[in-house]
Amino acid sequence: MRISLILLLCCACIFPATAQERLIAYNKKSGLTSSEITVTLVDSRGVVWFGTSNGLSAFSGQKWYPVKNIQVEEPGKAVAIGKVKIIFEDSKRRLWVGSSTGLFIYKNNYWSYFETDEDDDFRPARIMEDRQGRIWIASEYLQLINASVQLSLTLTNGMLQLYTGERWIDFNDQIGGTVAVTSGYPTEYFTALFQDCEGDVWAGSLEGAFEFDGKHWKEYKEDELKSEKVQFMMEDMNGEIWVALDNGVARQDKEAWITYKKKDGLPGSRVYRLQHDNKNRIWAFTANNLNFAGLSMFEGGKWHAFTGKDYKMKATVQVLSTYEDGVMAFSQDGVAAYDGKAWYRFGKKDGLDEHRFTAFKKGPYGQFWLAGEHGFYRFGGSKWERLLEQSERWRVSVIFVEAPGRVWVGTERSGAYRHSNGQWKHFTTDSGLADNRVLDIFKDKKGAVWIVSKSGVTQVLKE
Repeated sequence: MRISLILLLCCACIFPATAQERLIAYNKKSGLTSSEITVTLVDSRGVVWFGTSNGLSAFSGQKWYPVKNIQVEEPGKAVAIGKVKIIFEDSKRRLWVGSSTGLFIYKNNYWSYFETDEDDDFRPARIMEDRQGRIWIASEYLQLINASVQLSLTLTNGMLQLYTGERWIDFNDQIGGTVAVTSGYPTEYFTALFQDCEGDVWAGSLEGAFEFDGKHWKEYKEDELKSEKVQFMMEDMNGEIWVALDNGVARQDKEAWITYKKKDGLPGSRVYRLQHDNKNRIWAFTANNLNFAGLSMFEGGKWHAFTGKDYKMKATVQVLSTYEDGVMAFSQDGVAAYDGKAWYRFGKKDGLDEHRFTAFKKGPYGQFWLAGEHGFYRFGGSKWERLLEQSERWRVSVIFVEAPGRVWVGTERSGAYRHSNGQWKHFTTDSGLADNRVLDIFKDKKGAVWIVSKSGVTQVLKE
C-alpha cells in the first residue's frame, strides 16, 4: 500500500443577504468543487465538509478549502478524488473519505491516498471505528451483466480491510467474494458492520454473517442461518444478535441459532429490516419478492403479524418510530400508532384530513412532524395540529428540527420553510436560496443552518 501527501489549498467567496437572516449562496463559481452535493459532515472542530461529484469543499467559517486532486509520490502525477460517497471522522480526528477513485485520509493538514496494487476496482462502501480505535473498511464494486432481454444481473463484489493504526490487514481469505443479484434487488454486498456489546465485530453480507473476536473469525451461513443472503443485522437491548434474511429471520441464542419463517408469523418470506422498540420487542419489515407484505413483532417468544388490514394503510410502511410504550408507523397514505395491544389509524377527527403524505420525522425532542400534500402537522400527544396549509400541492423532501418549536421544511421545488414561535418564513431563490430544489438541511457547530439543494448550498446566518 502506497501513501501520498498534499497540503490543503484554499479560496473564499460570499453572496448577498436578506433582512432578518443573512443568506449566503454557494455554488461551483463561489467555493464548491461542484454544485452537486453528495454527502455532508460537520467535524469535531466545527469545519463543514461537503462531498461533491468532483472532490471536497471544506468551510472553516471564514474560507472555503477546495480539494479536487491529491498529489502522489510519482512527480507530476495527481489522483482526482472524484465523486465522494463517504466522509467519516474517527476518534483521533482523522477524516476518512471514500470516493469513486479510492480511499483518502486527512490528518494534521495533510492528505493521504491509500492505493493497493490489487483489487483496484473496489471502492469504500462502509467505514466504521470500533472501541479499540481500529478502522474497518468494507469495499465493493459492481458489474452489470445482461443475461437476456428479460433478465439482467448485477455481480456485486466485496472485501473487508482493517487498519490498526500501524498496518493494514486484508480478510480476503475469510470474508468477501462475488454474488449475482437479480435486477430490482439491493446490490450492496455488505449489509451490516458493527461492534456488539461484548466487543466482537460483526459483518453481514450476501454470503453470510461473520463474527470477529479480535483474533479469529466465525462464519454463519446456510447450515446455521438457513440462508446466506443477509439483508440486515442488529443487536437488541439484551445483547442478542438478529439477522434479517431473504427467507426469514435468525436469532442467536447463546451459541445456537433459532430461525423463523413465514409459517412462524412473518407476513412475507423476505425480511429486509429489523429494529427494536422501547420494550425490546423486535419489529421485522417483510416482503414477498419486491412487494411489501407487512410488519411482524416478536414478543413473548413468538411473532405477531400485522398487515394493512390491521393498521389500515395500503402503502408500504416506510418509517417505524418508538412512541411511548409502542410505535408509530408512517406510509404515504397515513400514520398509525400501536400501543402494545392494538393499532389506531389517525384520521380526520384526529386532525388529519389528507390522504397522501410525503415526509415524517420524529425530532430529537420527542415531537412528531408530518408533511401532507397540502399541509404540515405536529403531533400534540393525542391529535395532529395543522401548522401550515398549502393551496397548491407541494412535496416535502426533508424535515429538520433545529430546536424545540423550531422546524425547517425543505421541498422538492418550492424552496424551504421555517416555523418558529408560531410564524412561518418562506425561503426561495428570490430571497437568496441557491436553488428551490432542497435535498437536505442541517446545522453547524456555530449555529448556522445549511440548506443543501440540487445546484449548491445556502448558509443561513442570524443577524
